[in-house]
Parts: sequence; C-alpha cells; structure tokens
Amino acid sequence: METILTVDNISKSYGNKHVIKDISITLNRGELVSILGVSGVGKTTLFNVLSGLTEPDAGKVLLYPDKDDEDLPGEPQNNDAEIDITGKNGYLSYMLQKDLLLPHKTVIENAALPLLLEHVPKKKALEKAGKEFKHFGLDGTQKQYPAELSGGMRQRVALLRTYLCNKEVALLDEPFSALDTITRSSMQQWYLDMMKDIKLSTLFITHDMDEAILLSDRIYILKGKPATIAEEIVVDEEKPRTPDFALTEKFLSYKKRIRTLL
Repeated sequence: METILTVDNISKSYGNKHVIKDISITLNRGELVSILGVSGVGKTTLFNVLSGLTEPDAGKVLLYPDKDDEDLPGEPQNNDAEIDITGKNGYLSYMLQKDLLLPHKTVIENAALPLLLEHVPKKKALEKAGKEFKHFGLDGTQKQYPAELSGGMRQRVALLRTYLCNKEVALLDEPFSALDTITRSSMQQWYLDMMKDIKLSTLFITHDMDEAILLSDRIYILKGKPATIAEEIVVDEEKPRTPDFALTEKFLSYKKRIRTLL
C-alpha cells in the first residue's frame, strides 16, 4: 500500500513530565488506523504534535501528498517526495471530541469556516463547501442553525468542516464518543462509506476497544508513562464489517489481545 503519513520517533515532554516517547506509526492511503489507549495516556498530545499545534522534543512528521493536491498551505511543493510538516499546522485536518459549531452561524457558514479563515472570498467558500453537502448526508440543512440539528448531524457538519481543512488526511479525536449507542453505530458505518467515497485517510483516537476493532485496518496500542507503542495489531477482516462480526470468535480474540496489552 502507498504511505501517506509517517510519524518517526516522536517524543514530547512538558517540563519534567515525559508524555510520549519514540512514537513511530504509518498511515497508508485509504486506511483508518486507530490509536488506542486508556484516558490520559497521551493520545491527544500525539495528535497535537501531528497537527502542528505543538512542537515535538524529537522526531519528525512526514506527509506524502497527492501530486494533484492544490490545497496544501505554504509555497508550491515538489510532490514527488515527502514534506516535513513537523511543527507546521494546516497540513492535516484535526477534529476534537466536541463539534464546536458556532451557534449564530448557519450550517453552511460553519462548514465553510476553514476556507473563510484562509481568506477565500465568502461566495466562493460557500459554493465550495456546498458541493460537499451531499457526500456528507447534509443536503437540505445549509440554511439551518446548529441548534436545529441532531447530535449525529452536528458531527457530520464538524466532519465536513474538518475535511475542508485538508482533503487527504483527517485526525479524529474520539469523534463519536458523545453520541448514543445507536447513533454512534450508524455514524461509524457512514464515516467508513464516506471515507471510501472521497478517498480520505484517517488516524482515529479511541479508548473503546470495540470501536477500534470494528473500524480499523490497523490498531496501535499506546501504553505506559511515558507512552510508547506497545504493539501494532492488523485487523485482518474485510470491510465493510457486518454487525455480526462483533459476535464472532475472531472479534473476541482481537479484544482479548488488546485487553491483555492494556
């Protein structure tokens, strides 16, 4: 498979507190790869480094962009090779747990916000965002306000906004954790279908073992203080996975392995 993102020996400390150490992971095009660990282990710190919000103490983050991607920030790049994006923001999309939609703006204005912040003219930004509403199952909501939407629909708007930041790689930090079980299940399946449709690659933070096994191509287990990669688990099951997969011996064997590691 073709690699789109490489994380090479990333370490980060805050004062005397060593949070993550020598983290190395890869993301291939079209994959959903989960970072799984208990709360407080350092998953969000890792994402803050990958997104460029925080400088690592050591290590590199390398992006291998599509040659036709015209939305990369900064000066024109030679896309025949990797781009070192360590400590640089704007290259990877990053979505936090909460949707953080602005209540006084319409749905389409919320979705288009990344474009407006890049000084894209408002009319062009709204047109560009509007073209994606069908892909994200949001057609007809453009002129509504966030308070008029369900939790699942709000998450779709937040995901669209994230996608418009960068159309290749998304960093999702427990995006479905606040949803009820039924809504979460439907959103998970919708996201996998949408990823495939728009050719998106995803790094996904979770502390939910079932979610990681059901969604992921691979799972990195983050463990310890400072946190390191305890193991990489390949989920060898064809997608889309049926709901019955969670009842199989194979699923339970993955879960037992993860529980042992954690």
